[in-house]
Amino acid sequence: MTLHVQLPRTWGPERRYALDWIVGYRLGLEATYEEMERADTVLTCEGAPGSIVISEGLFRHSEGTWEGYQPLSSRLGDAEVLDGGQPLPVIFGVPLPSGRWWSEEGDRTSLGIDLVGTVFWCLTRLEELVTLDRDVHGRFPDAAALSVREGRAHRPLVDETVALFAALLSRRWPQISLSKKSATLTATFDVDVPFTVSDVPARVTLRSIGSDLIRRHNPALAIQRTVAWAARPLGGERLDPHDSFDFLMDSLEAKGMRGSFNFIPSITEEVDGDHHVGQPHVQALMKRISGRGHALGFHPSYFTMGDPTRLKREFDLLLAASEKLGIQQSAWGGRQHYLRWRAKDSWVAWQEAGLQYDSSVGFNGRFGFRAGTCHSYLAWDHASRKTLALVERPLIVMDAARIPSEYHVEILEGAYQEIRDLALACKRHGGEMMLLWHNSNVLTARHRRIFSTALEAAGVVA
Repeated sequence: MTLHVQLPRTWGPERRYALDWIVGYRLGLEATYEEMERADTVLTCEGAPGSIVISEGLFRHSEGTWEGYQPLSSRLGDAEVLDGGQPLPVIFGVPLPSGRWWSEEGDRTSLGIDLVGTVFWCLTRLEELVTLDRDVHGRFPDAAALSVREGRAHRPLVDETVALFAALLSRRWPQISLSKKSATLTATFDVDVPFTVSDVPARVTLRSIGSDLIRRHNPALAIQRTVAWAARPLGGERLDPHDSFDFLMDSLEAKGMRGSFNFIPSITEEVDGDHHVGQPHVQALMKRISGRGHALGFHPSYFTMGDPTRLKREFDLLLAASEKLGIQQSAWGGRQHYLRWRAKDSWVAWQEAGLQYDSSVGFNGRFGFRAGTCHSYLAWDHASRKTLALVERPLIVMDAARIPSEYHVEILEGAYQEIRDLALACKRHGGEMMLLWHNSNVLTARHRRIFSTALEAAGVVA
């Protein structure tokens, strides 16, 4: 059945972007649109009586520019939900005369929550565009996000809001069949430091050995790294603790999974490490990973944020190295180094470079739903006001988000329940539980147990 949607005339592309995702992708319905002189959005169903009226909020702002738009200071209130669960935070909308956020009276369902504006605000990260705060890496700081300030970063606000809308829609038109998606678990790995004994100056190996002794307090790890370095002529580099890739692939394959390993194509600064895809040992690793059916991904260097020319050049290097090795993939994606992503132009740069998906939209210092959803969605270009072909696959859990440095991996031992709760939220909404781990954070048997436990916790999604 087809929905007919009557829209206000302002902010047409933005409204269509949000509604296409809600109605088409999430609910699996067809819709026609009509712009009219009105102050709300009205949905009717072909061949059925009644209507759903959705209030305005975000798009009351003057059309064409977000300049001068103030970041949200707090939510407007909380709406009751149909299943008796936690009240739903409301960030845009107008309460109904009754004081409630939704009602069903006769042939009319009224939703005071600005569903369309909420989805657009969260998915496109408009919050980050209108907020000027930045951290030392030029990123939008977690603490500036309203969801973090209000202590609800662990809740997928967009998915919860869409779920309420879907329930109201089903009650209004029970003959409509809504699509239900199956939840999935995806494991990805950012390969910042693939090795510490191969293709690196001796000072790098010595520094790693010193860190094993002084910071990690692990003499056995220092001995293993020393032996690997000394035995390089005999192939001893496979003893390098950082070469944890077989363990990671074994762990996934035991669960019937395949992962994606994101490589830094070139070194531009010290922060990018000492390896690039032109080095023999890195290329051998790429071939080993691909040969086992796992994917390769793109992890552009630190200063590619805001530099689309450099970003494209690095992606071309990854493609050239892969072609040389006979590696072919139907889709290429990845994640920005240090999660140095910005709403203004990062998605555009990735699409213009030729990539199909990005997975950089996640919190830097905590687990949770930075975009308010565990579902993928098409990216948006705020400058041209157009939908992009690039797909965003939001990051939910990153190992480094909970540890101050790679020397404190043990902190993650207490994260099982938090990861499990996030996975259950993804399962409830039929989304993708996107997990990121670093090969450099599974150096010891204890670290490997932590990863295995995290993988088990995330696995409840499926």
